[in-house]
Amino acid sequence: MTCYDSFSCKNSEKVKALLDHGVPVHGTEHSDGYTPFHRACWGADDRHAKTVQAFLDAGVDPNHPAGNGVTCERMTRNDKTKAILKATSASGDAKKN
Repeated sequence: MTCYDSFSCKNSEKVKALLDHGVPVHGTEHSDGYTPFHRACWGADDRHAKTVQAFLDAGVDPNHPAGNGVTCERMTRNDKTKAILKATSASGDAKKN
């Protein structure tokens, strides 16, 4: 299992543990241009929203575009993810990592 595979499992606890142990967030783009963060963004389940939150807590820039130029905010249809992104933006917590 690669780092990308681990991040892609959409399990917020596993993602948090990996990030807490210094697994890099950046440089994990798949050949299709999507990062694990982007994959969590387009997920429809609560677990995806929790994973988005774990990435944001670790400093992932919510405005970092995928390979096609689309950001998480534009790609998600998950209302919980939308609320998380809105709260992050409103609080000024959007980090530029």
